Amino acid sequence: MKNIFILISVITTLAIIFSSCESADRSIETPSGRVESVNGDLSILRIVRKTTTTGNMRDARGGVVNEDITFDCPEGTVAAIPVLEQLAYGYGEFSPGDLSAVDSLGTLSFSWSSTKQRPLGMHLFGVRVTDIDAPRPGGEQTVSLKTSAYLSDENFDDEWWSIGTYHVLCIGRTP
Repeated sequence: MKNIFILISVITTLAIIFSSCESADRSIETPSGRVESVNGDLSILRIVRKTTTTGNMRDARGGVVNEDITFDCPEGTVAAIPVLEQLAYGYGEFSPGDLSAVDSLGTLSFSWSSTKQRPLGMHLFGVRVTDIDAPRPGGEQTVSLKTSAYLSDENFDDEWWSIGTYHVLCIGRTP
């Protein structure tokens, strides 16, 4: 029996060593549409900091939780780049169940509602730019984001929550 466990451990280790990751190019959303790259001298025109929470979710059967967010960047913005600062997720409920659980420094306060063991199934938290509008009169441009969050235990039945804090860099050329 001991030899079987050793054999399984060796096979698992070899599978991890010889597995590989793959990367693929993705397009970038700009005011003129999607492009493969943004070139030239660029500056950070504005930095926006956001926190997104799912609140207390009943279980994972409802699927991915999405939120659409819009905000303004200065005229001349050609790309917006989300940068994840902090991510917290967990099972059960957190108190309070709203954004007041995260202070202005991004520190999360919560209390466990249950101590049941919950094997992790899958976790997802993402922020992506979905649109950058052309400048409006007055010089501001609307940037649209979509956040997505999901957490599942092995049988999808446990309560869960997720909170992500991120910066969005408005990158562009000064008009």
